[in-house]
Amino acid sequence: MLCVAIFIYASRTNDTKKTGDPINKVNYGPPTETEKSAGDKQKDLNSSKESAIRSSQANGQYGKAQVVVVDANQYFENVEVRAYISNVYETGGTCSAQFTSDGSSITGNSSATKDATTTQCGSIVIPRTKFPSGGRWQLIVSYSSPTSMGVSSSQYFTLK
Repeated sequence: MLCVAIFIYASRTNDTKKTGDPINKVNYGPPTETEKSAGDKQKDLNSSKESAIRSSQANGQYGKAQVVVVDANQYFENVEVRAYISNVYETGGTCSAQFTSDGSSITGNSSATKDATTTQCGSIVIPRTKFPSGGRWQLIVSYSSPTSMGVSSSQYFTLK
């Protein structure tokens, strides 16, 4: 048993010595000039997006938000909607999911926050008990903020 352990240890040590590279290839060193440059470019892009938003807000102009619905489904006793705004980068907006069917309308809201490159709607969760009946419901998700407004394309959702 001891011989097996020594053999395994020696094999691992020899592999590292042969290649000169450790098994773990994560570089914990400082960033390279290329990595620094890429990070600076992303910061500049984000800053220019934020400046454009502030400028349009100061001029009383609203941008057209492109709302994308990622998921709309019933999970047990809740209906959940997930969406994002593909062309807006900001925090402080509101997302609203509106379901309509046979004259009934159910709405849920969430706050929106910026992520790396888009604006994410928080999960919109509506209890199933808020819906008067199952069946086919039309869904539209809208987004509004001090600088942008938009509406998703209409889609249909079957409620159980």
